[in-house]
Amino acid sequence: MEIDQLIVEAAVKAAVAEKAVVREDVDGEPWLYLTGLYRAEVGLAQSVHRIASATPHPLPVIDVEKAIGWVEGKLGIKLALGQQEANSVRSQTPRQSRWPYSRMARSGHARRWMVRPV
Repeated sequence: MEIDQLIVEAAVKAAVAEKAVVREDVDGEPWLYLTGLYRAEVGLAQSVHRIASATPHPLPVIDVEKAIGWVEGKLGIKLALGQQEANSVRSQTPRQSRWPYSRMARSGHARRWMVRPV
């Protein structure tokens, strides 16, 4: 079953006009977001950016090797060598030894870049 493209375009235009969805171009492609989710993600991204760029940083510097040992003991697991190396590389600068904010925090757009703990 196909829906005529004109019908879809008219529905999208109506949804944007009613502010039910937000349209944004991402890398030259149009994306649609439910308005509430869009606002929540932008707000989250702004908050993460504010925390990540605070001086002094609100999160303490951690001893990565000690933290890896603690996590492994607490969870009863052994991190793969690649995981350990990734954490060690992140700890080479003071900002990177904290929660590893992704590009989202720098760009302010949560919907394109996710924050994930390492």
